[in-house]
Amino acid sequence: MIPTNDNNIYLSTGSFTTSSLGEIIETCDKINFHNLELSSGLPWSKGLTEEVEFAKKKCNLLIHNYFPPPKEPFVLNLAAKNPDILQLSIDHCKRAITLCEEVGASFYSVHSGFAFEVESSRLGRKLSNAPRYSIVEAKKIFIDSLQTLTEFGTSKKVRVAIENNVVAPINLIDGKNLLLLGATAEELLEIYESVNSNNFGILIDVGHLKVTSNALQFDKANFLHQIENHITAFHLNDNDGTFDSNQIFDEGVWFIPEIRRYPHHKKVIESYKLSIEQLKQIITLVRTL
Repeated sequence: MIPTNDNNIYLSTGSFTTSSLGEIIETCDKINFHNLELSSGLPWSKGLTEEVEFAKKKCNLLIHNYFPPPKEPFVLNLAAKNPDILQLSIDHCKRAITLCEEVGASFYSVHSGFAFEVESSRLGRKLSNAPRYSIVEAKKIFIDSLQTLTEFGTSKKVRVAIENNVVAPINLIDGKNLLLLGATAEELLEIYESVNSNNFGILIDVGHLKVTSNALQFDKANFLHQIENHITAFHLNDNDGTFDSNQIFDEGVWFIPEIRRYPHHKKVIESYKLSIEQLKQIITLVRTL
């Protein structure tokens, strides 16, 4: 591990104004902060392997979701009904878990699956009119995928954590969530129990939670209390409650009192496109949690 006084605080690569890993490391040097989550904001490049090797020497690293990015893009979905997409997704996650082992990351976090087929350009937009299949079938596929990955993760001594999904109001169908898995505490607990692995946990994105609780009308704090024994880490960001916009936050944000209940959990700042001054300010705030 790189010496640091912030063992449980990380910055997502999405928090920087550049998508160049080399430039991100330069910014980390400028602000003297070297805990970094490598995430999906970084594109594939021929030199990415070397850049990760350099980053490993400079920073403590976590790996999230679509990293390392594939040369040929695809929509990562561990609940995909299409067998080709499902295999691509599982193979990608195995590569990410192996990379976690190589860089010393204790866990790999990945997005929960979904019950529709869509091009990557549609993600983050209205999805209720996308071609879809049974969410019950999607859940079974998702659980099977997670059982495969948690077993593989055990062999690498890397924990697997799924991120709670975001359900925006525009993606409800007749007032119900028929598209996105792992959005409520009850769903996450059901998935956790079905996977039945000691090498499995949950990454809570508080921005996702804010939007979903607004759409499905449940209490955010109660959600956290229901699954608190299974939480591995947090993604920290804010939004207006209707759209997952990864905004910066301040000491008045709703989740501050709740996060203080988890002093030893990893906390990844995932507010996007922050200036150097904003990075310094948000790190200072999260240090108080």
